[in-house]
Amino acid sequence: MNRRHLIGWSFFVIGLGILFWTFFRPIVALHFLGDDAWNSYLFGYLRYNHLSAWDEIQSQNQWWLANVGRLFPVMIGTFVLIWSHPQSASVMHALQIVAIGLNAITLVFALQALGVPIRAGMLAAALVPICAQLRSFYDPITGFLLEMPYGLELLLLSIVAFGVALRRRSVLAGALAALLWIASGFVYEIAFPIGIVFVAMIAWCRPSATSLGAALRSFAPIAAGGALVAMLIAFFRAHSGVEGSAYAIRAGSSRYGATFADQAGGALPLNYVHFDPYGQFASVRLWAGWSPGAALVVLVSVALVLTLAAAIVRAGGARRRVPAVGLLLGCSLWLLPALVIAASPRWQTELKPGLAYLPVYDEYFGVATIVALVTATLLAALPSRAGYAVAIVAALAAGTITEETYRANLVAIKVYAGAWTAGRYAIEDSLRDGLLASVPDGSTLLVDGSYFYLGAERNSPYTTGSQWHAQYLFYGYAGKRITIASQSDALTSALCARPPSGPMCAARPNTYVLNIAYADADHSTAQAAHLAALLLVPGAAPVALADEDSVIERGAAQPLPALPGRRLSERRVAPDVRAFDVIADAQPLPLGNMLAPGAAQAIFGSGFNPAESDGARVWHWMGAHGSISLVNAGGTAQRVRVRGRVSMFGSGRATVTIGWNAALKTLPVDATGTVFSVDGMIAPHAVSVLNLATTAPRVPVSVDPRDLRLQVSDVDVRTMPATP
Repeated sequence: MNRRHLIGWSFFVIGLGILFWTFFRPIVALHFLGDDAWNSYLFGYLRYNHLSAWDEIQSQNQWWLANVGRLFPVMIGTFVLIWSHPQSASVMHALQIVAIGLNAITLVFALQALGVPIRAGMLAAALVPICAQLRSFYDPITGFLLEMPYGLELLLLSIVAFGVALRRRSVLAGALAALLWIASGFVYEIAFPIGIVFVAMIAWCRPSATSLGAALRSFAPIAAGGALVAMLIAFFRAHSGVEGSAYAIRAGSSRYGATFADQAGGALPLNYVHFDPYGQFASVRLWAGWSPGAALVVLVSVALVLTLAAAIVRAGGARRRVPAVGLLLGCSLWLLPALVIAASPRWQTELKPGLAYLPVYDEYFGVATIVALVTATLLAALPSRAGYAVAIVAALAAGTITEETYRANLVAIKVYAGAWTAGRYAIEDSLRDGLLASVPDGSTLLVDGSYFYLGAERNSPYTTGSQWHAQYLFYGYAGKRITIASQSDALTSALCARPPSGPMCAARPNTYVLNIAYADADHSTAQAAHLAALLLVPGAAPVALADEDSVIERGAAQPLPALPGRRLSERRVAPDVRAFDVIADAQPLPLGNMLAPGAAQAIFGSGFNPAESDGARVWHWMGAHGSISLVNAGGTAQRVRVRGRVSMFGSGRATVTIGWNAALKTLPVDATGTVFSVDGMIAPHAVSVLNLATTAPRVPVSVDPRDLRLQVSDVDVRTMPATP
């Protein structure tokens, strides 16, 4: 490499680095590191069960082989080693960006090994962002950590190594290529079919009779390794329980073609925005306004593509043949993963237009390679003036698509960092700040069921084996063994110290309630409250009476309200984090999915309650009913008036029956809503429940993925004079 080439490479790497860092930088702000939401529980699981990382590696390999016949020990090993210790989300996401950039640079060398001119390879690397759409669905960049980037890196390096083997007639380099290729397949099996590129490389070299023998000797380790792996996979699948599972092969299914189209289409530019499977972009104008990030993405993308395209025109000429093997690599990276994924019964069910599973990461590089090589071939064949015109158009098109993709990614990240994951990192951050510092080891913790990633239910599929459970999260961050009480316990007297003789019972010793409230990543409140007693509510969630709280507030949260008898001490954990220790007379504490008195608005069953799911995590409702629980913690009877509005989602009409004590009211309800007002008496130290039942059909509606139709809003609860 001469000085001119070195300068050119330096400018390319710097420009590519600026583009990739600016384009992907928003993921660094994500506090969540998730692979099915359980990997950051792993270190707690290992410590809780006194296991080593090696124990877990063996256990996971045995499980995957015995149950589904899958063989990916390299992925499992690196995964366990990474997650056997708590990780910094920002650092790991930064490493993810570096890994993506390294993939792009290695792609240039891999294409060069396939006979592609270096400028065309650089163009392929620069075009990767036009395809790299972030999704709120098993995303290989936001939701998974390094698995896809380092698997692709090993695959591309194997192609580079085999190119060296063919040029130098080196069996050793061929063995290295085989080792890298097999290691890539042991990260994710989709790498094995892409081995077809090695055969094409031999054909492309057009070896003579004497050099053919050397080429075949270099290829022998790849052929032998591939045959051995194929036999191992066939053996393990034949002796596993894969049939009938989500990992069976159903290539003959009627859904195969549609699933293949969904998976392969997921790598096409702006596919996620166009189909908008979750309705995230309906009200978003992507071109509305400019930001420094969007402007920099456009400028760097246009500059890179225009510079490389102009260089291809200058060095062009119709004499250059079509880079067939390079196109084969692009097509293999794009289509072969989709062929494999489409055979899975699971993805035949879950994928739809706009969605794609993890291998879409490799497909991004495949589509970018195809677009770059077709463009480069066209530019090289055109006369200079026409070539420069096409180069300008290509650069502007690339800049426009990259900018649109960048803006769409910001929307997807906002959703991913919101309701889907904000509760998780609100919990983790609060635990790091000492939320359970005053909770004794061995205590019972009743977890707010509105955030399902805690997996607190006993019938959860994540309570056994090497999967996560909430107790491992708490042990990992707080170092305490916590018994997790379920929402089912809360609906009964299971948390009472002894069988109750009336509406109130004393709670079991060392029982606490965990509630989480969050707006986004930086504004949350977590509360661990000591449970003193419960007011039992027939047919609804009880009301907890707490006498000690530990509260962690992050961001500009409002101070705690001043309650009678409450003694409060505040300590500053960090510049934007406040911690409170509270001792008070027993105060009502909302528990589970109930509508607390005075709430401005509530929807029946707001949030998924784990008690309303089965072992397969299929969400359903126990009945088309709801309730408003009213607490009288005082020593005298109270007369209360409850006013509110009942309405329905969507069109249609239904009947709602409102019952309180002995009084019943039947109201017609539609989308505009019906105002109701009911009075009733609440005995001392008791709970009175206002029940609502509806004939509304239990069918999904567009604004809510659940089968919920009835809404209560504008609730006003007032204490009235003791006598009418």
